[in-house]
Amino acid sequence: MFQRCPAQALTWISRRRAFRAPGRAKGALPCVMRVLVLLALLIWTPAISAAADSFYAGYRSLVSWRPGTDIRLDAAVWYPTRTRPGTVKAGAWTFSAARGAALLPGPWPLLILSPDSSGSRFAHHDLAARLAGQGFVVVVLTHDGDNADDMRFLYTNLHLPTRARQLKAALDLVLADPQLGKAVDTQKIGLLAFGGGGSAGLLLAGATLTPHLWAPYCASPALKSGGIPDPYCEPRMAAHMDGITRGMLHQADAIMEATALRDQALKARAMTMARARDNVNKNAARLRRGQRRPLTELPAPPVFTPLLPPLPAEHALTDARFRAMMLISPGYSMLFDPNSLKSLNLPLSLVGLDRDPLHRPERQALVLRELLASSTAEYTLLTGADGPALQALCPPDMAQDLPDLCRTVSPGEREALHRRLEGLIVSFFQRAFR
Repeated sequence: MFQRCPAQALTWISRRRAFRAPGRAKGALPCVMRVLVLLALLIWTPAISAAADSFYAGYRSLVSWRPGTDIRLDAAVWYPTRTRPGTVKAGAWTFSAARGAALLPGPWPLLILSPDSSGSRFAHHDLAARLAGQGFVVVVLTHDGDNADDMRFLYTNLHLPTRARQLKAALDLVLADPQLGKAVDTQKIGLLAFGGGGSAGLLLAGATLTPHLWAPYCASPALKSGGIPDPYCEPRMAAHMDGITRGMLHQADAIMEATALRDQALKARAMTMARARDNVNKNAARLRRGQRRPLTELPAPPVFTPLLPPLPAEHALTDARFRAMMLISPGYSMLFDPNSLKSLNLPLSLVGLDRDPLHRPERQALVLRELLASSTAEYTLLTGADGPALQALCPPDMAQDLPDLCRTVSPGEREALHRRLEGLIVSFFQRAFR
């Protein structure tokens, strides 16, 4: 039916007055309108396609140091932008991103990414860039005291609480940033955490650690009857766990002692202030009796307030601003209070890695999943993966120095795993943020 349409369109263009004259060809105007619509589609469709293709990953850094809390933050941020990416060099790492590009107006969902202890803020740059290209702002930390260059908190009682405080501080930093804070949807904030970061995430969600659960763990009948040994019970790791729980018990005793001292100091201060008030009242009465004229007011005596001992260290780590969490190969399942896990009510996704030599899924992620409320938690097993396989391809120098860490899978296997993981992440957080 469009065979005569071009001729009619040309006639209309060259003789526009013909459409106002009697006897014009029927159907000419509708035909011309169809042509104009088709031309508009031809013009705008490439523009729409180009706009979709130009949705890229911007990159910038965030650094902060809080002397009062001794929290140092080194973070890398990936975010949606229209600027085409270039090559970014950051230390030993080289990756593709639009450095310093303009952030597209939001609001965008925010993911705080906590890498495993072997990682840094660049260890997941490929994953972060892909997520930014799908409309997420992704903030990746180098955890001070728990990274490839500095592991002073690893296998100590400070490991998980310090990570949790750093994640809270990172969220504070992002929300206070003049550009990022305005572009983030505060109702869609999630945690994406690997290894120890996943365990710290449970603290942020409201779970608590109980050191008393460790001592009977390796001798429990349930563990022995399973037929699969737990690497946590092997001599070297068991010694680490003994040290961790001793530190936790010592810290708990220190908090109780500090709390008791402060309570005593508060009572002593109240008694001191009561005596001071009594003395002031007695002196005032004596002065009034010695005066011929009634005193209308008395000078206020100087007030001495006894100093108090410091408050106990902060131990409440829950942060309700995190609305959903994906925890990949978490550990320390035997230290979490089961009742505190049952009370968690935010969407949680636990991912087990079948090649993780320490955090074996059947002893860690799956156990935690069974302890969580079934209505809020889900579990996925990612086969063929360990922790390092989910990180970006190592820089050449690192690959040469750390072959056992950098070459646990082939480049092709790494790419396939990253694609699968990306799909899990996007699917979970899209469902959680509805």
